[in-house]
Amino acid sequence: MARFTGLLGIVLFLFIAWALSSSRKSISWRIVGWGLALQWIFAVIVLRGQWIADHLAFLPFPNGTGWAVLVLMFLPLLLRRFARFEDKRLNWTVFALVVLGLLRGNLVGASFDRMRVVVEHLMAFAKAGATFVFGGLADPGGSIGLVFAFV
Repeated sequence: MARFTGLLGIVLFLFIAWALSSSRKSISWRIVGWGLALQWIFAVIVLRGQWIADHLAFLPFPNGTGWAVLVLMFLPLLLRRFARFEDKRLNWTVFALVVLGLLRGNLVGASFDRMRVVVEHLMAFAKAGATFVFGGLADPGGSIGLVFAFV
């Protein structure tokens, strides 16, 4: 049952949104479905990125390829903007290369991991600041005085 708690929450949230809607007939369930599907795909890419990268290990991905993927992301935009050149086949080819590069290098998961490290550093600074201001009251194993310090 614990596995279905998230799914139950999504269904309940959609039901509440539908129930509180002033125009229920104008809800495009196709758009809602696409949004949920894209969120699921993004969640799989973030949470299972290393597994996907391991299964795409047959593709070469040398050091520095992440920068090439980043440049490829903006190539169609730059070509259209500055060279007045647009080719649908080129756009789809670049899109496929970018997706393969992101998945093969686990670049999405790596960027989320780097963000996690930055947030951990910020939390360490916040802890040091709280310890400086409140001394022993900021110690998690200490007294309950920290609760009263913020009241």
